Amino acid sequence: MDEVGNIGERLAGTKISEPLRDLYRYQLLQGEDAIRMVELLPGIPGAPIRVALHHRTLSDLPTCSAVSYEWGSNARELVIFCNDRVLKVTANLSLLLSKFRSSDSSQLLWIDAISINQEDLDERSQQVQLMGKIYKNAAVVLMWIGDQTPYTGDAIPIFRRLAELLHTFKLEPGCDELDVLPYANHQDLDSSAKEYLWNIRQSSWTGMIDLLSRDYFGRLWVIQEIVLSSKAVVVCGKHQIEWEIFYKTAMCLHCLDVEYLPKAVLPAAEGFFDRVLNISMLGQLNFHPPDRTFVSLLRMAQFFTDSKVTDPRDYVYGYLGILDSHSLKHEIHVDYSSTVEEVFRKATEKVIIEERPLEYLLDQTVEPNSRSRAAMPSWVRDWGFQQISFRPRSIPKVAERLGAKQTIFVDGNYLTAHGLIIDSTEEVSDNLREGNIKQIMLGTFINLLSGLSEMTIADVSMAARKTLDCFDGVAQTRSKPISEKSFFAFIASIHLELLADLGLGPWASSQNPKVGTWRKTKRSLRMRKSDEFDEDKNIMRLALKNILLQWSTEQSACAEELNLSICAARLNDRLFLDDRSLGVNMFKGTKGFRGYGPAGRNACVDDPPAVRIGDHIALFPTLNRPVILREGDCEGVYTLIGTAHVGNLTDIPWYEGETPSLVPIRMN
Repeated sequence: MDEVGNIGERLAGTKISEPLRDLYRYQLLQGEDAIRMVELLPGIPGAPIRVALHHRTLSDLPTCSAVSYEWGSNARELVIFCNDRVLKVTANLSLLLSKFRSSDSSQLLWIDAISINQEDLDERSQQVQLMGKIYKNAAVVLMWIGDQTPYTGDAIPIFRRLAELLHTFKLEPGCDELDVLPYANHQDLDSSAKEYLWNIRQSSWTGMIDLLSRDYFGRLWVIQEIVLSSKAVVVCGKHQIEWEIFYKTAMCLHCLDVEYLPKAVLPAAEGFFDRVLNISMLGQLNFHPPDRTFVSLLRMAQFFTDSKVTDPRDYVYGYLGILDSHSLKHEIHVDYSSTVEEVFRKATEKVIIEERPLEYLLDQTVEPNSRSRAAMPSWVRDWGFQQISFRPRSIPKVAERLGAKQTIFVDGNYLTAHGLIIDSTEEVSDNLREGNIKQIMLGTFINLLSGLSEMTIADVSMAARKTLDCFDGVAQTRSKPISEKSFFAFIASIHLELLADLGLGPWASSQNPKVGTWRKTKRSLRMRKSDEFDEDKNIMRLALKNILLQWSTEQSACAEELNLSICAARLNDRLFLDDRSLGVNMFKGTKGFRGYGPAGRNACVDDPPAVRIGDHIALFPTLNRPVILREGDCEGVYTLIGTAHVGNLTDIPWYEGETPSLVPIRMN
């Protein structure tokens, strides 16, 4: 055996420990439709992995299988042989090749990490533009989701049965099987289906949850690789299952209630239902492609909010293949020599022109200084930050009153759109964090009562209802709304918790068992201080109003039958981002508008509020919720702070006359 062969025998499948000679050098591709195919040569388990590269054209794809997989770590610490030369690869790719390899025959594959010279930016840019055609025309797409576990074999037979069960499900009213999510949640199953689900072994459930939760399905490039495929197979270790059966199982589980999962596997199912929802949408887009007007860059980015990439530019490039003949694809060329900011800006401009003007602003849920790319113009969408579940709920009446047409101009760093500034902020809170949320929530609630000379139980309930409107402003399609009864008990418990911290206890009197205690012990308040409320004398005064004390005592009596921890968790989901490092802040306008704006950093008390005093609340046609603007040093030029929730937007007149008079608003 030659010297290179000895190197390969020694190093294939092992980490690189010394500089290597005889590394494989790519030959330039000739022609716009030229590609490289990987011939995986036969070998026995444990032998060095050997491949041969062949220059072919797109017309040869029907003879080839395209591999879809997760890169995992970018570190190329293992080696294989390519045309008898050493080629560095990642650990996941080395494992994949060892599992795919046959002992007696070659296989022809297209694998991006080998077929594309990753060190040549020009080639990489050109070949990425062909990937849509590659996955669409390959004989089969092999979806490598990783190695098997001891439970994989137990799970495989269950997939086919659950895929069949899906066909018995009821459709959502007005939907058919061609819709993206056609089936109703919480299906009523017959007795035989229930018995089958309850009799599935725990090991099978464990294996199934593992397969459906693989990180592979969180990779953005997977979307186009699956959606465009004509035939696909899921590969896990040595096991295979048809993609159609796999995705239908995911859709089946998405429609079922959690009660059908054994309690023992629930800890492993965290985030499981979000993942099966993504898999369900992938399958529907693959087998039932919707109208091309539905498949837009913005809509895809909003659908697959949790998808991950290694290169941030791929948050745009990774969707272009799905757009097919869409003009946006031809306007944005894959170019890895462009900066991330350049790619994001160009994509934003094209979305404004080609798709839905200004709708992308709804994703601006973090104020500019807290964004990862603060140097971009404030109106440019950060395609790598997609916290869609955090978006404030829509208010249809806004769009109805402002009209359906919008005129937009982009000039350098400036975007000009016609809109209406309806108010300016005069009070703002700190950015919410877990240490101050109760204080701010209770302060909002009590301040809503501050203008009343005489207070009734109905007034207190109305203030609590308005507080709920202020804080529960997020459109979460998969989360149940916070019930009024739960929130009333929750805000009452915060009120009583404050009084308990001040030394006031729930003792009863014979004359008035619900109020007498508070009358007897009010005086002790003057001898104590509250860390949270000591500076706000108005809150402290109103907190001790007898009628408010009575209301809170009555509402807290319901707390035992309600799970207030669920109420608190849902509020946190609406008011914080996933890692809790960003929180919204509450504001009040000069006209009485109340709500919260985009999130800002909340790591310490010195972090400036996301929405500040003097910021403007604005409305735009085609945008069915408000945004926050901040006027800069140059008069008439605004920074877009982000989208906002105003709980009482439809309760207060925000323009004079029969129709609002729109003015050009310039944002930098």
